[in-house]
Amino acid sequence: MRAAFRFLPYCYLALALACAIPAVVVIRSMISAYRIHDEDVLIPSNIVALFAFAFLAILFALAFVANAVLLLRRRRRKLSLVLGGFACLAFPVGTALGAVSIFLLTRDEIRTQYA
Repeated sequence: MRAAFRFLPYCYLALALACAIPAVVVIRSMISAYRIHDEDVLIPSNIVALFAFAFLAILFALAFVANAVLLLRRRRRKLSLVLGGFACLAFPVGTALGAVSIFLLTRDEIRTQYA
C-alpha cells in the first residue's frame, strides 16, 4: 500500500499535465483565429464554449497539482479525499486515479502517516 501511495502524487501531476495541454492548445488556436480573422471560429457562441472548456481544463489541472502537493507533503488528508472525488469527474483516467486515492487515503496504514 505504501508503495502505491508514494507513486500517487506523480500520477496526479501527469493528469494535471494531460488536462493543461488541451487548454493551452485551445487558447493558442483562439489567438491564431483572431489574428487571421477566421469568421467560423469567431462566432460568439464558439468563443464562449472554447473559453469555458479552457477554464475548466485549467481548473482541473490546478486541482490535480494541489492534490499532488498535499499528497507529497502528507497534509490535509480530508482535502485530498475531496480532491480525489473531484478527480473522479475526469473520466476515465481521473476516475480510476480518484478511486485509488480515496481507497488508499481511507486505509489506517496511510491515515497514520498524516497524524
